[in-house]
Amino acid sequence: MTEIKYLVLLLACTTCTYGASFITKCKVGDSKCVKNSAQAVIPMFAGGIPEYGVKTLDPLIIKRTDASSPNLKLIITDYTITGLKNCVMKTIKFDKPKSKMFLKLLCSGQLEGTYDMKGQLLILSIQGNGPIHVTLRKAEINVELDMAEIEKNGAMYWDIKNWRHSYELKERSDVVFENLLSGSEVLAQAANDVIKESGNEIILEVGSPVIRDIVKAVIENINEFFHNVPLNELTLDLVSKCNASDSKCLKSVTQDAIGKFAAGLPDIGIEPLDPVVLDKVDASSPNLKLILTDIKVEGLKDCIAKKIERDVEHKKLMVTLQCSIDLNGHYDMKGRLLFLPIEGNGKLIVKLKKAVVKVAGELSEITKDGKIYWNIKSWDHAYKLQEKSSVVFENLFNGNAALSQAAEQVIKDNGNEIIDEVGQPVIKAILTKIVDAVQQFFHSVPKEELADD
Repeated sequence: MTEIKYLVLLLACTTCTYGASFITKCKVGDSKCVKNSAQAVIPMFAGGIPEYGVKTLDPLIIKRTDASSPNLKLIITDYTITGLKNCVMKTIKFDKPKSKMFLKLLCSGQLEGTYDMKGQLLILSIQGNGPIHVTLRKAEINVELDMAEIEKNGAMYWDIKNWRHSYELKERSDVVFENLLSGSEVLAQAANDVIKESGNEIILEVGSPVIRDIVKAVIENINEFFHNVPLNELTLDLVSKCNASDSKCLKSVTQDAIGKFAAGLPDIGIEPLDPVVLDKVDASSPNLKLILTDIKVEGLKDCIAKKIERDVEHKKLMVTLQCSIDLNGHYDMKGRLLFLPIEGNGKLIVKLKKAVVKVAGELSEITKDGKIYWNIKSWDHAYKLQEKSSVVFENLFNGNAALSQAAEQVIKDNGNEIIDEVGQPVIKAILTKIVDAVQQFFHSVPKEELADD
């Protein structure tokens, strides 16, 4: 039914056409796999991929950075950064609807260069010119990338059009300025003692321009790679593309998608559907007040795709699933259920077995940024219970055993009938959550990536 052209990881994709056999392709939502794959690629990217315009990043050589502040002139020149190949990937995400990528890395490194400084650093009046040594330990760096697509020679390429970063020092760092105060040991001793105890404070005061230039160099190399490798070589097909007439393929890819939707697709704004949580459902009928709250529905990940049809001419999508689910929540009830006068307030437990649910959706098309997307214009549903289900209302008649005994036996013997009488609002509420998730998916992925006809 669908094909997801989806970025599983930023850095791992940089080698999709460069010895990609060591890259593990990950399913949507498998954050552990994504992070592990990205981690494996960092050393390769740090070593450089010259055929795709990627320069060596470890060591990284920067000619000049002006790290001055209002009270201090500080110029750092001809400095070398080592250790980027050992960065640890903490988080990597792609927000497809917003065209954003998010990275969080934990890096330790060494800086060796030359400084020229005069003014006030922290509380110190200071000056000097000579070698600088910085040991950075566990700096957590967050990067947000704004992505766009550009066309060259008929192919589409990614482009990083803007970026932002922040950082936090997780452990103590060391900063050493040689030849402070023209090498006078007497004058420099007090300053060196303060600097030795204040590495992080110095980096926070004057180190941000250096970290910015390091991040800039890395991003420029990633962008250079993106400009040399077409977009279709940087994406992973996680679900096969099917023709509308290929019923076997439609059923197979839908079955595969059920697990992904159940787990959630956070990068395109889809929350997990197993469990589904419903705050409140009014299941009342003319003869019965029945309010359900704090409902938790589990088991949707195990639904079976029975039949999938897509009518291209009439723009309709028909999905038939077989599901068994467990529902737990709280009920408040008073009136007549089946033929029973009844009331109660307490825990509700429902086990639904082999319910066949049919959903028919009418599709329209919308255009965003020059691309066409599907839109669920309207939908309807029907269901049939294939096996006996069970319904339990705890604390009927406020726990009065004499009054509740007969009612409990009738309810036990008539689970399906009770669901048919009062369960429709609950089933519709569950399906609404599912349809909303599919709608979010359709609004995030262009039609051309979802249909082979």
